Parts: sequence; structure tokens; C-alpha cells
Amino acid sequence: MVRQHPGNSASPNAAIARALGWYVRKRTGRGDVRIQAYGFDLELPRSSGSLSNFFYFGEAFEWQNINFLRAYLRAGDVVVDVGANVGMLTYAAAQLVGAEGAVHTFEPLPWAVDAIRQNLKRNTLSHVILHPVAVSDSCGSVFFTEDLDVSSHIQWESGQSISTSTVLVP
Repeated sequence: MVRQHPGNSASPNAAIARALGWYVRKRTGRGDVRIQAYGFDLELPRSSGSLSNFFYFGEAFEWQNINFLRAYLRAGDVVVDVGANVGMLTYAAAQLVGAEGAVHTFEPLPWAVDAIRQNLKRNTLSHVILHPVAVSDSCGSVFFTEDLDVSSHIQWESGQSISTSTVLVP
């Protein structure tokens, strides 16, 4: 997958080396990891799937989504990112819309919210508005899986998910 990703087509062997290096670093290191992405200095949880995807596939790891943003967003636009996880699409959008625009980022998981909040502060991204909630058609609270990283979701019924941990979120 690393070799065949469109973002790695120019140098697939270098991409394989980068991915292998990350594979070792992820398992032998500790703490959060600092990277430069979308023009920002980001610190992300080592266990984040988005961070791994960044090392495997580069900034455009979600190839179609990132290229859609790059093709259509302009300075001053307003963007909504629902289910931001650690905020990789948020940071891409923030770069593209600039300080004249706004990015509304919705994420309910406390650990992901903390990562986003720290990165917004570190990069002075005042045009990104963080909403630490799940999105639904009604108000209230809901149990959300917290151990499935980018696949976390609202826990509709007990036993419905492979998750072993949930958290109550607004």
C-alpha cells in the first residue's frame, strides 16, 4: 500500500524506508511525536492512526479528501470538520482558508480534543474553533468508543462494537 499510494509515486523506495523507520520508532519510542505538516508544528499521540498514515503516505494520506480541499477551498472560506480525530483535515483546511476564514472542528474524544487544543495554541490558530462534542440530531449525552482511534464511534447498543472502552460525551 505504501509503494502504491499516489503520494509516494515519485519515490516509492524512499516511502518504504520512511514507513519502516516509523514502524520501528513507533514501537520503541515514548510520548507524543512532533511533525511539520500543512505548514504547522504539530504534536500528536504516538498511538494515533493519523500519525502513522502521515509517515506512511505523507500529508495527502487521505488522497481524495486532501486534494478535494486543495482544489476547492480558498482564503476566507468556512469549513466544518465533523469527527476530526487529531485534526489532520482541520490543519489542512486551516492552512488553505487562512486567518480570513474559519474552521469549525467537532471531536468528542477527550484525548483527541487535548491534542487538537494543544496544536491550536502552539500554532496560534485562532481561526479554528474547537467544539468538543459528538454531532447528532438531538441534544444530550452519548457513550462513544474511545479505543478504536480513527474508527471510534457512538456506541448505540451495548455489545454492538468491538470496542472495550467507552466514554460519556456531550
